[in-house]
Amino acid sequence: MACAFLGELFCQNVLPIMARRPRGRPPRPCHGLRGRAAATSPQWTKVFGEDFLVPTLEISHYKRWGAKRKVQLQEELDDLLRRQGSASLSSKGRLDTSIASVLSLARDAFRKRLADDAVHGGGFRGFGCGWVFPRSAEMYSHPHYLAFLREDGSSDPPELPFRLQSLLSQIRQQLLPFLEDVLEFGLGYEAGQLRETLQMTTAIVHYYPDSTKQETLLTPAAFHCDDSFLTLNLESTSGIHGLLDADHAAPRIRRFRYEDGAEPFAESSTTASTSVMNLFVGGYLQSWSAGRWPSLLHSGSNPSEEDRLSITIFLGIPELHGFIGDHVHTRGEQEQRVYEWLQKAQHMDDWSAKAMFQEIQDMYSRETFPSLRRKWAASGTLSPCRQKHLRAINNARHHCRETSAAETCV
Repeated sequence: MACAFLGELFCQNVLPIMARRPRGRPPRPCHGLRGRAAATSPQWTKVFGEDFLVPTLEISHYKRWGAKRKVQLQEELDDLLRRQGSASLSSKGRLDTSIASVLSLARDAFRKRLADDAVHGGGFRGFGCGWVFPRSAEMYSHPHYLAFLREDGSSDPPELPFRLQSLLSQIRQQLLPFLEDVLEFGLGYEAGQLRETLQMTTAIVHYYPDSTKQETLLTPAAFHCDDSFLTLNLESTSGIHGLLDADHAAPRIRRFRYEDGAEPFAESSTTASTSVMNLFVGGYLQSWSAGRWPSLLHSGSNPSEEDRLSITIFLGIPELHGFIGDHVHTRGEQEQRVYEWLQKAQHMDDWSAKAMFQEIQDMYSRETFPSLRRKWAASGTLSPCRQKHLRAINNARHHCRETSAAETCV
């Protein structure tokens, strides 16, 4: 049922957009923005900026830490998401190894399928969930694998390829509890009240067999924020671009890069230091938090000369996701306004361009839901040891807020 519905939705909404896109000869490829505005048509030089060094937080041993150290990390991530709507996380060990393995297996699977002439020459094969092979490798028309994820851990399709199910289980166990703690910290919940509320809803494995032309980032719907609470992105080669401020000037298109110039999970990577997971704020979380965390307007592409594999996992709170989705219909309008802004920003002064962009950024804050910011009661029975730990976290959070308030006053 879900596949059929998504297939119909894809035909009604996505294909018409793709059909409207210009089909002229593609511009010369550009392979990244390495530390400067990339070489491109002079009329677009103002909208492209320098690479953005994404702050990375190490969370490998979060579960073992004491309350004070946990709250410090919660505060760090909360601050990053408030300032720029994104951050990157690093988790060395089993999760890091699993991500690298899945990316490698998925890349091999796509390569093999594309090498099969029957698949490669068959046009669109499949809608909804499962394998989808579009006619070309242009932006938002590249091969991908789509899976819908349920709260009980099952999925549609039920059997996921390239060990994806194992990776999702590890993310559920190791990463989601930390993100729930951050939501509690930022929104003033007691420790443990959002336990087991954050769920993975959708996983999409994107495959870019060829380089993406830089000017494709300027096409309609290229830049968008996700209709999710949070989005987790895992990639073999850094290809995420965000619309971010550049030295207090108007926002620019800036490619994400990471410490030491490392690629996230490149095939040639031999060190665990390259393990990077991108985390984005989605539009639903911006709305639910009344703008505390701004959603990230971003676009994925392949600026390298090699093929690129990217796994996008959408996170939501099922109890709220449907209600907010029924009342917030912002993404399409925002995508159009971002496209128009990119056309105009080249000819505007920085102050005007920044003010216009801020109006677009605030669109998901127009409708907020204070009635949904209720206090959850933690599910299940907690052991005395766990209760003691949660009390310690509450005390550490209280102390952290008092310290922050005192520093603000000074």
